[in-house]
Amino acid sequence: MATAPDAAFETLMNGVTSWDLPKESIPSELLLTGEAAFPVMVNDRGQVLIAASSYGQGRLVVISHEGYLLHTGFTPFLLNAVSWLCPSPGAPIVVHSSFASLANILGDSGIEALVQPEPGETLGVYCTDAYNDSLTEKLVQFVKRGGGLLIGVLSIFPGNQVTNMAGVYFTDVCGNRDLFKVSKKIPNLTLYVKCNDELKYDQQQLLEGVSEMDIGTRAVPSQLLVHGQRAFPLGADNSFNCFLAAAHYGRGRVVLGGHARLMLNQTKLPFVLNALHWLMGHQTGRIGLASEMKALKSMLPTSSFQWTETELLTSDLSVFCCCSFTDTDAKKAEEFVAKGGGLLIGADTWLWGHRNPDSNCMTEYPNNIILKCFGLGIISQVVNQGSFPVPNAKSMIYSQESILQERWLGKLLKDCSYMFQMTHQKISINDSVKKHALKIIQNKGFPNVSEEHPIINGSSQAFLTGKEWNYLNSWVSTGLYLPEGRVTQITLPSEATQANLKVLIGCHMDDVSEAKVYHRPPYNQDDVSVTITGAVSAPYFRIGKTTQEEWKNLIKYSKAPWGELATDNIILTILTENLMVLQDPYPVLQLWDEMVQAVAKLAARPFPFERPERVVLDKQISLGFLHSGYPIMSYTSIAKGIIDEVTIRSHGIWGVIHELGHNQQKGKWSFPLHTNEALCNLWAVYVHETFLNIHRDQAHPSLNPELRKERIKDHLSKGAPLSNWVVWTALETYLHLQESFWWEPFIQIFGDYQTLSSFPQDNKGKMNLWVKKFSEVVKKNLAPFFEAWGWPVQSDVAESLPSLPEWQENPMKMYADDGTERRNN
Repeated sequence: MATAPDAAFETLMNGVTSWDLPKESIPSELLLTGEAAFPVMVNDRGQVLIAASSYGQGRLVVISHEGYLLHTGFTPFLLNAVSWLCPSPGAPIVVHSSFASLANILGDSGIEALVQPEPGETLGVYCTDAYNDSLTEKLVQFVKRGGGLLIGVLSIFPGNQVTNMAGVYFTDVCGNRDLFKVSKKIPNLTLYVKCNDELKYDQQQLLEGVSEMDIGTRAVPSQLLVHGQRAFPLGADNSFNCFLAAAHYGRGRVVLGGHARLMLNQTKLPFVLNALHWLMGHQTGRIGLASEMKALKSMLPTSSFQWTETELLTSDLSVFCCCSFTDTDAKKAEEFVAKGGGLLIGADTWLWGHRNPDSNCMTEYPNNIILKCFGLGIISQVVNQGSFPVPNAKSMIYSQESILQERWLGKLLKDCSYMFQMTHQKISINDSVKKHALKIIQNKGFPNVSEEHPIINGSSQAFLTGKEWNYLNSWVSTGLYLPEGRVTQITLPSEATQANLKVLIGCHMDDVSEAKVYHRPPYNQDDVSVTITGAVSAPYFRIGKTTQEEWKNLIKYSKAPWGELATDNIILTILTENLMVLQDPYPVLQLWDEMVQAVAKLAARPFPFERPERVVLDKQISLGFLHSGYPIMSYTSIAKGIIDEVTIRSHGIWGVIHELGHNQQKGKWSFPLHTNEALCNLWAVYVHETFLNIHRDQAHPSLNPELRKERIKDHLSKGAPLSNWVVWTALETYLHLQESFWWEPFIQIFGDYQTLSSFPQDNKGKMNLWVKKFSEVVKKNLAPFFEAWGWPVQSDVAESLPSLPEWQENPMKMYADDGTERRNN
């Protein structure tokens, strides 16, 4: 039942031209903390007084004073709200007994409403002021199942117990009633809401008896991102990098440390005790300890806590202590906290980042997938070592003049960039932060940066080169280049101005802000409102449109440093100096088009692609020698290798195809961290063997037959631990299947997965689904094969496959017969 915020806002505001509200009603300011929440009415001081959100299968409209629901001048909006909340035509509209006059208002507009003390079993819309806390759980379940809730309530009443599940929180701050603006689009949010007394109290409670935090050399914590409006820091180094934080979410709480040793260190016992008591709140249940946190029980033998060792996050626990959420469903963890549970988490990103150098920590690290809803995250950087005083609850980023203190600028920009990497969705608070951050940066102006004029990271000039992250969809090249110092004017036809189109100055948004020295701006400049003037033609060859003669003239006379080679399915952005040797781009582009078609075939994706893949070469990139994404990034040094047809056909092009493989990977059949750098190589093998006729052992040295055998033997000699099943070792499992059954089963399964409406969220569940589906496709019982590799094949899956013939050619039998023994780890 979820709806995009823009469309929902348009429905709610249809025909509303003014806010006719009673002046005698004093509203409470609303705080929006959830990704699904968005403001509907904001006053002239930026205070949110009406908001909407979703929870489970249902929706909510939250109004900051119950009196508004009984005011006839509010009728146009009330009718829209009831219509948007209604889960299906003809569903019952019910109002609380104390809201009988609202039933009359709706009735006068042709909407029949029933008056009763609580919602019925049939899903519909329920309108209430929620004064009675006995309705809390019933209302939560009503919305979760798909009902619509129209609620108006003050902060001192139990309404927060319902609305905070959907990320809308009533504060005790009075809303100004002087001026209510009607916005044509979702209003901006303020970045500061005066409701931090509760958070200050929580911070003091958690840090009671703790004056400083010592970060030693044995285990340096990862930096934390504290971005939620109900999240707050508990420990930071001398560069404002947070390593310990906490958050409220729904009725529950979370404490997060950037390393497990922050929780499992005897010197941190006072804090750990504070944290466990705070997380328990008024609950009386057990504390669950995952294996990596079971030392807490022996550290606190005299405590009154009831402990249980478990790897599962179950609803009967009051608090769950862990380091990893690899096998935990994100929604399950979110609901556990929303209902009142507590999480104590000690986790760092070092090992994950080491195993996944080409992956985005903010979007792919399993812990971050869960933590983002709590307003927290773990960054792929570590904090400084030393002993640091605990944060001062009164510390502020803004001075009395509301000017951002200079010492916070660098940290703010970096945190913003990480925050905007977390999601591509339109989220109100993210959009507002982007606009505020951009204003701060643009007020300073942008310095020039080049190889001749490098900028040192950390300097004030370096900060001014930044921009907030803004992920775009498909890009269309203009074939133009804007020379340094030139100003451009971009004009759009009137029919396109409402399409939310954006213009990117530059050919990518790869961020090298972590480099020590900048030889180019770490970010491209921001998108601008869009006939283009002031630009010059760049070398641009589009297969099927640009002639060879036109290309020669473009290369000869263009003064632009960049050029592009394009097909409908791939675009290569390369320095002009490298393109000058290319007399006729057609053959190599035709080759690229066919290689991309091969990539699409293995992925079982429609071809041509909906948008072309992009590869951009630059002098400095953010990560590795190549990395995946849109666009794929690499260094200029590989230019000859990707535009020389003879070189590609004779030696292959493993790196770029590897990254194209990354872009095809889907979460349904990927098992992070194990397969991140394994499955993508299937595409590299496929393209080289089926299209370029280059055998796998010639395509990459790591696929030498003897090396492959040694890897398998080494894996089995260790007992085939799943922790060792990564990169080339993990690829071997898939290569065994391919060498026995060829490529068709992979293509069929990848196609089947695209039609799945539901699938497991944890690695164990996803791996068992793969065992079952691949067995069914090849009509062989593959459970023993996967078990030999160390996969956690569940008994119910293994027992469902004996009806299929045994796989007599199972290649893992050879290693068992060879005397290679497995140890039980």
